[in-house]
Amino acid sequence: MSKKNKRVTLQSKEEDRISYLPDSLVQHILSFLPSTKDAIHTTLLSKRWHNQWTRVPVLIFHSAGMPIKKFSRFVDYTLLLCDCSKIKKFHMQTGDNHHVQDFIWNIKISFAIRKDVEELILDFRFNYLQQYRLPEFLFKHASLVKLHTYDCNFVSMPNGSISWGNLKALNIEHCHFPSKAIENILRGSPSLESLELVSNTSISDEYVIVSNSLKKLVLKDFWSVRLQISCTNLEEFNLFGIFFTWNHPNLMNCPSLICANVDFECDEVFMGVDIEIISHFQRVKELKFGSQFIKILSALNLEGHLSPPLLNNKFLTLDRPNFEEHSGGIECALHIYHVLEKLVIKLPFYKSQRTTNLPDLNDSGENYWNSNREVFDCLASHLKIIEINGLCESDDKCKYILNFIEFLSARVLEKLVVILKDGGKDFVIQVSKKLLDFPRCSQHATVKLLCSN
Repeated sequence: MSKKNKRVTLQSKEEDRISYLPDSLVQHILSFLPSTKDAIHTTLLSKRWHNQWTRVPVLIFHSAGMPIKKFSRFVDYTLLLCDCSKIKKFHMQTGDNHHVQDFIWNIKISFAIRKDVEELILDFRFNYLQQYRLPEFLFKHASLVKLHTYDCNFVSMPNGSISWGNLKALNIEHCHFPSKAIENILRGSPSLESLELVSNTSISDEYVIVSNSLKKLVLKDFWSVRLQISCTNLEEFNLFGIFFTWNHPNLMNCPSLICANVDFECDEVFMGVDIEIISHFQRVKELKFGSQFIKILSALNLEGHLSPPLLNNKFLTLDRPNFEEHSGGIECALHIYHVLEKLVIKLPFYKSQRTTNLPDLNDSGENYWNSNREVFDCLASHLKIIEINGLCESDDKCKYILNFIEFLSARVLEKLVVILKDGGKDFVIQVSKKLLDFPRCSQHATVKLLCSN
């Protein structure tokens, strides 16, 4: 080969490096595409790519408005050409309102089971006429590691003979359970570490969640089911959505609980009782209150008949609080946490609306935190670290937040961190001056002002 031809060959290789990648690496790249249909389209790139998608161990099907029969045929054709020996992920999502008989989907799912699928996502949320009934063979698939179902029916679940020995994560949304279903699932999933139950109902009026392996539990939107929880190794507990007095979770035996996230709505009639749920989290290292729960605290504090239990937790996160409307709820939280050492506030993000004028950071009239508020125990002798995350220029409530920071001048404060988001240079300078002007109860405290995009 002449030097000229050799130089041209080397140059072409440099310009088309993807075509010279090993097959295994090409297939790995294709597995990150949004859907299998996108992977198939890569065959147009070159002859080198013609059969690569057939060996990708990730199959993702979205009907995306496609007629249900056409979508079903497309899935069947794709599975027929699939040449991988093992499937890591199989995702099926329909978007058609017409009901298709269960056996049509069973055939497709059985293909994934035969290929020892590890992660299975079955999303039939748009099939309003009838929920898809999960096939009995699915409950005996021992290779399953992750399972996520939406609008699926568990009525075919065998009684007490589930074999999910390797299942680590289970997410069940919008399901109508047969009696004792949760108990059977947990009994047949000895390795389960994460369980998410969202908007589910049951023939029984009680869920009993007992597991020695479970580390994370998420519960959301339970209308009429009581919850009894006993998980000796549970580390993270999340309570979201809508709950009522009679179905609040009862944490009977959760000694390993480290983190709890509480953000639920409730009927005003039951607010006074609902607040008692936080007594379950006495030993939790980190507790997080969402905006809805802060709203409940604020309403009860305003009515003047709130007597919540004092908590010994030392780390509290307030997520997206409204400083203009729910300062009473924030005040209540400071009262409850009488030995609080670290406070983190994650502010709601307001989409930037650039104007020629900076927000007015000076208080006009009496502000909630400028009045003679109670001197809380945590401010006097415990609070050492304060982090305010997400102060942005487009937020017209900046002055309320800064007044609150001034109020938090704890005597034993060691570090104050304020993280700005979506702010210009002038806004940074203005906030800096404001922070430096605040009186300091603690002469040893350090103040950090950080910027985040």
